[in-house]
Amino acid sequence: MVERRCIASGETKSAEELIRFVCGPDGALVPDLAQKLPGRGCWLSLDPAAVKKACDKGLFKRHIEANAPPYEALLAQLVDLLGKRFQQSLALARRAGLAIGGGGRLSSYDYMEGMLVACDASRRESKAHVRRLMPEWVHDGFDSTLLGPAFGRDTLAYIGILPDPNGTAGGLCARLKVDIDRFAAFLPPLGCQEGADGCITQTSINSETID
Repeated sequence: MVERRCIASGETKSAEELIRFVCGPDGALVPDLAQKLPGRGCWLSLDPAAVKKACDKGLFKRHIEANAPPYEALLAQLVDLLGKRFQQSLALARRAGLAIGGGGRLSSYDYMEGMLVACDASRRESKAHVRRLMPEWVHDGFDSTLLGPAFGRDTLAYIGILPDPNGTAGGLCARLKVDIDRFAAFLPPLGCQEGADGCITQTSINSETID
């Protein structure tokens, strides 16, 4: 596993837990999400607080001679780039037949490796899907408007992730899970539209049962 040091915290972490930055030809700071751009780079934890510290203390200039935008602008850029990367990974998984969208389609399956559950989905229906499909992981921090586009919809409440037949660390499903975690790290907690049976939260998935 490749490890790098965060310039804000000094902690050594796996490359998947960090974002790489390089200095562009014009001296501007460039986020390198794919970690493939040439030149000397620096690494930052997946944490808005780390981004703020790096901007406020001029750490990008100190480490790679790059001119960073203000914190708010850089944070907005990272959210946009990470969101697009998440959507691309989800679309690739869908085209490969590994991402299944919609509660109706999920009813045809007995198991999912993972699930994306919209934070504004019905708690009762969500818990029923999770209990039946027994996924190894569930992410419930995205609004339904973030889950729909990869499936050509405005909104989508449920997406199931099938086991990757390749079973490799670099497979589509593994990449998707990494991109989910990286994008989620920069999003503020989302509130739910409270319905008749409430809305899903990770705590409710883990600690409650369906009546």
